[in-house]
Amino acid sequence: MNADLTQFTVQVDAARFSALEAFYAVIFYVGGGLYQQFDGVTADDVDVQVDFVDNATGEVIDSGTLRDWLDSAEQPE
Repeated sequence: MNADLTQFTVQVDAARFSALEAFYAVIFYVGGGLYQQFDGVTADDVDVQVDFVDNATGEVIDSGTLRDWLDSAEQPE
């Protein structure tokens, strides 16, 4: 993670990583978002990026942001 909790990099074993594990990003979204709010960042500027990276190759397997997640939750199906 970086100092202002806007970026998290999670190293994973790509052979064992599944799409369901990407839901762990929510924990980082909440933690990073709360930290930023208490640090004085305005609600519209709060964002957190989480990258799941293959620990063997360094390749980004999955990536997402708090903003994208919130925007997708607001979209009608």
